[in-house]
This record gives sequence, structure tokens and C-alpha cells, in this order.
Amino acid sequence: MKQLDLKSVDVGCDYITLTSSGDELCELLLTYAAMLEEEHKSQGAIGKEWRALGYRGWQIGPIRYGVRKEAEAILMVSGNDAKSAAELFRKTKLKVTRVDFQVTIELNPPSPKFVYAWYKVFNDTKEVDPTTPYYKYISSPTGDTLYINRRTGSTQLRMYDKSLDLNCDVNGTFVRFEVEYKQQAAEFAYRRWCSEYIGDEWVLEVVGAEYQKRGVNVAFDSRTGGSAIEKGQQITTVDGTISWLKRCVSPVIMRLIDAGYSDEVYDVLRIKDLY
Repeated sequence: MKQLDLKSVDVGCDYITLTSSGDELCELLLTYAAMLEEEHKSQGAIGKEWRALGYRGWQIGPIRYGVRKEAEAILMVSGNDAKSAAELFRKTKLKVTRVDFQVTIELNPPSPKFVYAWYKVFNDTKEVDPTTPYYKYISSPTGDTLYINRRTGSTQLRMYDKSLDLNCDVNGTFVRFEVEYKQQAAEFAYRRWCSEYIGDEWVLEVVGAEYQKRGVNVAFDSRTGGSAIEKGQQITTVDGTISWLKRCVSPVIMRLIDAGYSDEVYDVLRIKDLY
């Protein structure tokens, strides 16, 4: 299974949960939460009380924040606000207990059954391939979702139709690949992102790598977009490797060459002397 004409349309942090302990960090977190609240109020959003995990606070739009015990605070935020918060607090000692990274692509042409097709791939291989991870599929008129790995684990992947959320009335136009890290995995991933922060490059690499671990071979490129996706058996033969190069690598190379990066491609592949 492959999709050879993909365009990356959005990359970055999509959700973050930040917690603080101590007066100074709590004040920092709550001040920022109040600022976000005012922004959403100015846009007509209406808030309501919120309680979870022992915290008591407020919910408005994509924001949830509150306090518990003495000098403990939490902020949970998604979407563009998550991107801003994740980048703003990179150099602070706020604790991260959940962080989601995502890559959203545009399929050309649209493929309304794209997510379902991946569900079928997992479903068809689970009886014969013991490495097939846990998965769950949910069908919806607004767009399908495929969950990979259990929600209770430290890392869960979600592939879902994002078309209607992006104001497109044709399902299968936009698909999101999302990776959710929790607890220690979230803290590690966030700090790694901070230490190696170079825009979207790290997110593209990590999201792609997490899907590859579960058997979904996906290639994302910050300049030309993703170019090939495939689920299949591990390649162990020369013929299989050549076939994989033709299906998955060749389209990437040709798009880069067409985009004017031929010298870089030849240097990376160490074949420049042949031309």
C-alpha cells in the first residue's frame, strides 16, 4: 500500500500538559493560562468550571488549567496554543506529563478510505504477523481514526482524517499522523525536542520513526512533503530491497531532484562521481 503524492501541510506540537510545583513556577504557569483565557474570551469563547486529577480550575476553548494542594498547578492545551506554550516554556523547569507531536498531510487526490485501508492492513496481518501492534479503528461520518498501541501505554499513535477540522468538505483530503507521549516518555521527548530544536525537522523525523517502529513506513520531508507510505514485511532479500527502493525511495529522490536539490541528493547517496 502506498501513496506517492503527499504534501506536508502542518507540523509541530499539537497538545501539551505542563505542571508546576512551587510558588514561582505556579505563578508563571497560571499567569500564562489567564492570558490565554482572555484571548479566547475576546473571541467569544465561554468558560466553565473544570476538575480532574485532583486539580480544580477553569476550562475555555482548548485550555484547561487549575490548582491543587499547595503551590501545584496544571495547564493542558491543544492546537496552536499548544505550539506556542511548548516553544515558550522550552527553557523553564516546568514538568511535561504529556506532549503530542503531529504531521498533517494533504492527499492528492483525496482518499476517503485512506485510514480504513490502513486498518485493513493491520487486520489482515494480525493472524500471521506476531509483530502487529495493538490497534483500534473507529469509523465516523466526520472522518475515521486508527489507534496504534494502547492508551494506557507511554506512547500511542493516531492516524485520523482531519479534513472537516480544516474546513474541507471532502473526507480523505487531510490526514494527521500523531504521536502521544505520556509521563517520563513525554518529559524525555519534550526535552529532546528542546535540545535539538531546529523548527519542524525533528518532529518530522520522530513522528516518522514512531510509525516505522509499528510497521508503517512513512517518509516526511520538510521541503517536498511526505512522499511514500507503506506497510509490509521486513525486507531481507536483494530483490525485496530493490523493489522497496523503487516503490518508496525513488519517488522521494525524484521529487527532491525536481525541486532543485540534485547535488545534495547525489552527495547523500555518494553517487555524485557517477554523473
